[in-house]
Amino acid sequence: MPLGQDIRQVIGDGRLMAYLASGFCSNIGTWVQRLAVGWLVFDLTASVAWVGVIAACEVLPALLVQPFGGVLIDRFHRTRVLALGNMAAFVQALGLMLLYLAGLLDTWLIVAAAVLLGLLEGINQPARLTMIAEFADRDRLRVAISLNSLSFNLARFIGPLVASLLLLSGHVTLAFACNAASFLPMIVLLLRLRPGARRLAEGPPESFGRAILAGLVYVRGQPLVRDLLLLAVVVNICCRALLELLPAITGHWHANDPAILALLTSAAAAGAMAGGLLILTRSDMPAVLRAVLWLSLLICLAAMAMGLAGQHRIAAALAAFCMGLGASGSAVGVQNIIHHATNPLYLGRTMALYGLAQRGAAVIGAVVIGIGADLAGFRAPSLAAAAIGIVAVIIAMRKILPSNFK
Repeated sequence: MPLGQDIRQVIGDGRLMAYLASGFCSNIGTWVQRLAVGWLVFDLTASVAWVGVIAACEVLPALLVQPFGGVLIDRFHRTRVLALGNMAAFVQALGLMLLYLAGLLDTWLIVAAAVLLGLLEGINQPARLTMIAEFADRDRLRVAISLNSLSFNLARFIGPLVASLLLLSGHVTLAFACNAASFLPMIVLLLRLRPGARRLAEGPPESFGRAILAGLVYVRGQPLVRDLLLLAVVVNICCRALLELLPAITGHWHANDPAILALLTSAAAAGAMAGGLLILTRSDMPAVLRAVLWLSLLICLAAMAMGLAGQHRIAAALAAFCMGLGASGSAVGVQNIIHHATNPLYLGRTMALYGLAQRGAAVIGAVVIGIGADLAGFRAPSLAAAAIGIVAVIIAMRKILPSNFK
């Protein structure tokens, strides 16, 4: 089926478009709060490492919970799981707003809120990553996943602009309120969706531990998916981690100027939208795989450029754009490959592993690079990490491409 016809069919699907619109609102709120928290933490601590620590406090609990979340998605209907998760995230954002209004929000309470959000994300992320399969059949998955990515990254572009306006005007409270309100459309939509005929078959009745182990054994036996996940771990630790550190980069080289933070984050989001469009135009899975590998190399080169010239705002914005392009394009491509290559009974657990490789590895890298930046300046650790990433991508290119597509 021609690409244009696929796009028209997807856009004409009312349920899918309602989901994308609700996710768009939710993601705007998420980015508003994320930028506000990063800015607030650096303002309180003047530490690059603390920004990475807060991000890690959100992600590390998810590392523990996400495998269980994957099993839940494979066993129960993902719409109900995601609805409950969004309700809890709404309460978390509302709590941050009330604490800030009361003058009680300090660094340690932000740490506690990040840990709570991480626990929720461990359940929510596998549900979000597999939710597209609820609306699109296999033939339209590539278009649906790409449009979902474009929706996410458009929100990633708008969210920092909204956050910067709120921070410049001193209305940090409204950043938390904006995030809380942004969950409401998604909650309403998910509660109205009925678990229908598209529900996946339930997984085998093992214990959670055995079900997680079965998922790991399954992925280990899928060479393409396994190798792409390993590559994602290395690239995200070494290079995508810099996207998590944009608030700290702004504080380190640009006097914690909210306008510069918005510039860098919006540049990364614009690049991410371009990356999603790039994958949308790929004609087949071999082309998607080649794009994933070259875009992985691009983010490593952009990370090196950020380390070399990040103190210059225009150069930093260009590097952030390329990092967003490489990170988003490769991520959307890997999601497409996983959806096409994975048995539906294991999709939740496989996407949970992908979520760990994508977000979890990036935050671990942010903590390591952030500690190195506090000890030796930002340039040396970021350049060393980027060099490791480049070597990993070159090795993957030599192994993955010849093994799968001539």
